[in-house]
Amino acid sequence: MKQKFLKVIKYVVLGLFFGLISFAVHTFSVAKEKQHFEKNYVFEVYRQNLELDYYGAKDTLVDAIDSYIREIAPSSVMNALAILNKCDEHNIDLFFVVAQAQVESSFATKGLGHKMNSAFNVKAYDGKGSQYMDKHSHPDESIEPYMTLIKKYYMGDSKSEMDLMNKYIDLTGKRYASNPDYETMMLSTYKKLTDRYGNLYDEYLKYKTLCGK
Repeated sequence: MKQKFLKVIKYVVLGLFFGLISFAVHTFSVAKEKQHFEKNYVFEVYRQNLELDYYGAKDTLVDAIDSYIREIAPSSVMNALAILNKCDEHNIDLFFVVAQAQVESSFATKGLGHKMNSAFNVKAYDGKGSQYMDKHSHPDESIEPYMTLIKKYYMGDSKSEMDLMNKYIDLTGKRYASNPDYETMMLSTYKKLTDRYGNLYDEYLKYKTLCGK
């Protein structure tokens, strides 16, 4: 009888032992899952806040550049968001592009730029005094061909926007514009943009990098 009682006690103790182990493992697993969830939750909140900061910085920058365009050329229909998106796509300095659109055609409101809806006068004239070339339905459509031209024939793999503003020639040495003061005008306009909106652009680029955009 005593031996049978000890045997029962033994099984009870073993049951309690394995039960405690099972409970401990379960508790550890739950704690680990909770920690993992909290870590992921914190990361997700951080990521979402970064996204909000990114879009906030982008909206602020776009609004500022839109206001600048209307200040310089009230009748312009160019869209700062379209310019910025293309700058991001082609990895070109926003202020460089805005400065050139202003110098070339006052944002497609003057000269051939207005007549052809070509803010940068790319393929706007054949140079023979007789034939107009590419006319766009909207000035924003002239951004893509301009950037393709600049990246492929003017910058290549070796030149920066600042190089072009110091000496605006293509990879073969041909000038973008015949005006000898073109570079001075570009640099002056670029500096004005940097002085006024440099902080906004830096903020946008910071969040763009952090978000992996």
